[in-house]
Amino acid sequence: MLVLAVLVVTSCGEQHQKKSGLFGIVRITSCAGACGPGRSRKPRPARNWPLVFSRDGRVAARVTTDAHGRYTVSLAPGEYAVSVRGGPPNRVGPDRVMVQDERRRIDLEANGGMLEPGG
Repeated sequence: MLVLAVLVVTSCGEQHQKKSGLFGIVRITSCAGACGPGRSRKPRPARNWPLVFSRDGRVAARVTTDAHGRYTVSLAPGEYAVSVRGGPPNRVGPDRVMVQDERRRIDLEANGGMLEPGG
């Protein structure tokens, strides 16, 4: 009996130590008219963008992309809304993501509007 109890506790402990969440790169894909009519800009990293991950209307995590547009966030499994702190005209897509039991990559596309949060 004691051996069985130890195995159950060890097994549960290992499950709680699993890391779930997301990582990826945020790229600005539009210059929102700043490039001039009929011109587009090559996608570039969204540097220092403040991202907000919310679940059921509550903020679950806030992270900021690095100088290369990379982000990493630890989140419990579930569905989350993704937004840019400061809001429109800045937004990212997809604006909803699903977090599973293990960390996975989801790259985001940002529409920088006329304003870039972090430069």
